[in-house]
Amino acid sequence: MSVNEWNDKKSININRTSRISVLREGGQANLQSSDEPINIQKASQSEGFVNIVARVLSTKPDVIVKRDGSGELHVVRGRLADDTGSIGMLSWSEFDYEPGTLLKIEGASIRRFRDTPEVNIGDTTRVEVFHDNSFASMEDLASTTSSTISGLRNGMRDVEITLQVESWYQRTFTSNDGSEKVVRSGDVMDPTGRCRLTAWCDFDPKPGDFIHLKEARVQSWQGSPDLVIDDLAQATNLESPTWEKIDPGDHWVDVGLTELVSGGTRRGIRTTGTVVLVTGDSGIIERCPVKLPDRERKCRKRLRDGSCIDHGPQRGEEDLRIRMVLDNGVSNVSLLLSKEPAEKFLGMTQAEVAEKISKDGQESFLTSVREQSLGMSVSVNGLALIDDQGAMLLADSVQGDGLTASQAADMIIEKWEVVM
Repeated sequence: MSVNEWNDKKSININRTSRISVLREGGQANLQSSDEPINIQKASQSEGFVNIVARVLSTKPDVIVKRDGSGELHVVRGRLADDTGSIGMLSWSEFDYEPGTLLKIEGASIRRFRDTPEVNIGDTTRVEVFHDNSFASMEDLASTTSSTISGLRNGMRDVEITLQVESWYQRTFTSNDGSEKVVRSGDVMDPTGRCRLTAWCDFDPKPGDFIHLKEARVQSWQGSPDLVIDDLAQATNLESPTWEKIDPGDHWVDVGLTELVSGGTRRGIRTTGTVVLVTGDSGIIERCPVKLPDRERKCRKRLRDGSCIDHGPQRGEEDLRIRMVLDNGVSNVSLLLSKEPAEKFLGMTQAEVAEKISKDGQESFLTSVREQSLGMSVSVNGLALIDDQGAMLLADSVQGDGLTASQAADMIIEKWEVVM
């Protein structure tokens, strides 16, 4: 930004390259800026202005339409890399360096597009060709351009990734202009997890196929960072498998709870912890029955006092939900069990839970659940949703060790020879 003075009054001008941050209490401390270049791995974790030395992997011109409709901005997008990783780049000024060029960039700013860091180059950024014979070559940096599902973050662009197709289907819908369009999508996997792939083109792989994507983008769908391609040229069917074929029915990637909560949203994970809390709103709830426009699903948001936050007063549909807190001694996460995993975990159907609550009351039901689960070590398969509000596990299944809280306490007393 810049400061102007006129008629003995000073004003701050926020320029196109200025960066504005909302300050919050807590979180990671901001590192003091330094004139020394930092590697891309550190730059990706930074905020504010940085100096880096990196090789240009790719560039392409792009146009950004101003939100107020007053015109267009011509920019250059690309990707930079060193031996610690790669990062997207957005240049607001002239950038005519060819792929393979080694650059020293001073005064670039790190901004986040959704959950993805980007190097922003503006008018005040200094860019110059750098010479270092020991710097990694384009061939050496090729591996930094490849992504895995576990590393996907909302807002990523130019993603290159190899996948195994789990399922694939298409549907037709009516767009806002009245025309019919076709969208193809399905579930895909790699050894680090699974996600959804959406294709806005005539791409029709078969379940079990291995595919390679280039220049794909990532956008959040129901909280999960999923892949999108817009052109058939972005996808290639591979003739030979890249890894031993994964069984979709038993593909759960083991991730420690601490690693999970400190990373990003992931599907298809398995983690473990101890149940330390069962919340008071566990049990029978009511959900909004309103069918969403242009979609084949209902709203299903929880009704509070008989009212949906989006659709107002409704006659709700009953559902079963159990909410817990899982802890491993270092980190904790909210654990949500929908109807099917809750029924299996409790050993009761939704109808039986409703009957028990009607007969004995909500507090009696909660007491029985807490006696069954508190202190129990469990293994959870499901989806981990990680955002600024915290971490939540949406369980597909929960498997306990079978020990009650009193049994676990007795084992600890025996192990440590505690005398009561």
